[in-house]
Amino acid sequence: MKNSTKLTFYMINDNLEKQAQAIFKSWFVDFEPFQDGEFVDSELGMIPKGWNISSLDKCIEFDPREKNEKNKEFRFFDMKSLSTDGMLINEGVRRVISSASCFRNGDTLLAKITPCLENGKTGFVMGLKNGELAKGSTEFIVMRTKGSVSPYWIYCLARNADFRNVAIKSMIGSSGRQRVQLNVLKNYPIVFSQKLMNDYHSLVKPFFMKILENKQQIWALTQLRDSLLPKLMSGELSVGDI
Repeated sequence: MKNSTKLTFYMINDNLEKQAQAIFKSWFVDFEPFQDGEFVDSELGMIPKGWNISSLDKCIEFDPREKNEKNKEFRFFDMKSLSTDGMLINEGVRRVISSASCFRNGDTLLAKITPCLENGKTGFVMGLKNGELAKGSTEFIVMRTKGSVSPYWIYCLARNADFRNVAIKSMIGSSGRQRVQLNVLKNYPIVFSQKLMNDYHSLVKPFFMKILENKQQIWALTQLRDSLLPKLMSGELSVGDI
């Protein structure tokens, strides 16, 4: 029963994330809700009239700097913490570390090294304590809103095929150790309406919150399983006792 419950949570999360990504593509890539409106020519082709063109570094802070506190434990996430096909990040481990990427709730983590980027490793940070600073692999690119764009929009952009293709094509370095050129991502052009951005944020926020709630349920079930399994194996408990 508990395994089937966990599977249900995973399936719900997958569906919610796909919905958020589908709306992102419909609104901000294909402009589907505006096909009957007025379009104007731009450096990016035809776009809805009144929309803004900007580069990512104008609205996203890449690899934000944080105060480095030595000899302090942080929750740490390595590359294995990221999924290839979903936003969820594992629980991490507590450790003292100095050289690492730094991030907080609402940040997007993008793998910058081959083959992790090509494999899809990307995550959305949520579930940390209020104000908690976490650390992770130096092979993450951390993407944080400067306030003008939704953090949920940033995550869906990081999953978008065009954005990922640009990142992958920018990679340089020796075979097997190639990395994304960060300046290419900073100069990545985007087009958006601030009003629509706000609408998108309000629409998909409940999706992300439900995914977090389900993640916490999955984690609780996993902990329960891990605590009961040794007792079942030793005979201290029987299936009928559960």
